[in-house]
Amino acid sequence: MLAPLTTVVNTFGGTYFDKDWTAQVTAPAFEQATDFYVNLVRSHGEAGAAQSGFTECLNNLEQSKVAMWYDATSAAGSLDGKGSPVAGTIGYVQAPVVKTKSSGWLYTWSCAIQNASRHKDNAWKFVSWASSRQYEELVGQQLGWSNVPAGKRASTYTNPDYLKSAAAFAKPTLEAIQSADPTNPGVQPRPTQGIQFVDIPEFTDFGQQISQYISSAIAGKTSAQSALSQSQSLLLGADVGGDGVDPVGVGLFAVDTQVGGVLTLGVVVGVGDGFELHCVEVADLDGVADGGERLDRLPGQRSVEGPRLRVGVHDERVHDQRCVLRARSTTPAWSSVSK
Repeated sequence: MLAPLTTVVNTFGGTYFDKDWTAQVTAPAFEQATDFYVNLVRSHGEAGAAQSGFTECLNNLEQSKVAMWYDATSAAGSLDGKGSPVAGTIGYVQAPVVKTKSSGWLYTWSCAIQNASRHKDNAWKFVSWASSRQYEELVGQQLGWSNVPAGKRASTYTNPDYLKSAAAFAKPTLEAIQSADPTNPGVQPRPTQGIQFVDIPEFTDFGQQISQYISSAIAGKTSAQSALSQSQSLLLGADVGGDGVDPVGVGLFAVDTQVGGVLTLGVVVGVGDGFELHCVEVADLDGVADGGERLDRLPGQRSVEGPRLRVGVHDERVHDQRCVLRARSTTPAWSSVSK
């Protein structure tokens, strides 16, 4: 559910974070996009829309229970494949837009070889074959050309047999792939790449939680505004407590510097009045020790923009790891560091 919604957010002009990692989930554009999406699905969506994933939506369209489906181009081969009850009756178009030139996304399923494998050479031979033109020709000849994996090889879109069998969706699929831009999917600069996701490890967790909030809104259990308020609080760390200390913000590590086995972290955090901010040094990411230095005494770049403080610690040994940081008040240092 969250992937399609995020593309709607992008084209309405919204984003999860601005370039300085300031959460934007309750910004007007994000709210407008979510209101539009939630109200549309509530009014015209399928029964059980809040719990419907890719498979449920595919089954609904194949069984003619719905008239339209907004999702990945990979579904086209199933809808127009041999044995599909709706083969030859489906049309394919690009997603509608508001402020952007396109509103699709780019995703992939990939093969990998474990470093611990005892048969790397054989594994590589399999991956090479499974991703080869010969594999696609085998699939086309034995299972039908519409079943050839879409978007895997450029040569697929010059193959006459494939283009004939996939005439309904080959061109729209290629157009969708070529128009997707993971480096610039919206209307504003962003701190990381990604179209329907934020390219940091923490997105797996907070994206799932935000998806649950929005699903509750679609199910009518809460309002879209309430779901977004909960999501904004999640990103700001306002739902995190402990030790009698209230959190005042959340920062995402932009860079870090490896020095003598100890990580000295450069951070972007929300700052409230009356809070003393400290540097963090961690011997490992399972424990946190107070570095004892005020952020404004750290070497590197420091700037204050409104209520936010940005600090960057830079040298040639930057490893570009990202973590979530909860800012806490006065004497306690930083806590809740996760890799």
